[in-house]
This record gives sequence, C-alpha cells and structure tokens, in this order.
Amino acid sequence: MHFFFDENRLTNPWATICYTQLKALAIEEGAPHFAAKMGGLTFDDSRIALPLQAADLLAYEAHRYIKDANGNKKFPIGSVYFRALRRLKSQETFDYLTAND
Repeated sequence: MHFFFDENRLTNPWATICYTQLKALAIEEGAPHFAAKMGGLTFDDSRIALPLQAADLLAYEAHRYIKDANGNKKFPIGSVYFRALRRLKSQETFDYLTAND
C-alpha cells in the first residue's frame, strides 16, 4: 500500500511520524511481511493529483458501505458509491460483500 497525503506543511511532519511508527510497530509485533508491503509515503498537491482524489473517495465509500452493511447483501448502496460501481462487471471483480474489515 502506498500512502499519499495532500501537501500541507502543518500535517506533513505528523503523517511522516505516523507512517514511520506504523512500520516500526509492524516489525516489532512480528509482522515484517506487512512492513515490507508498505509502500512509500508521498505528499502532493491534491488539486493536481485528481486521480488520487477519486481513489480516496472510492476507498472511503467502500469502507463506509462495508461497515454499514455488516455482511447484509441486501443493504442499500449509497448514491456516491453506486455511481462509482456503475461499470462493475461482476462481484468477483471487486468483492466488497465478503471483505473482513
């Protein structure tokens, strides 16, 4: 997973500290495989990096749906998430109903 944050001189140091501590904690807790799969940490202007804004919105909506649906396959999909999934060809393409987190 690559970590991307909006460029902000006030929050960049805090995000860097959190990223570094998360990686160190994964190693300390016996999950070096997780730490090894952590991508880099990048800061960029969100007004320029529009595709990343779209990915962030999709991740947010997917997480919100999973939490609210709580495994109920008949739970209604919110309008923003529905529009994002409009071109989904099959459930196997993006299996959001069986996610564990």
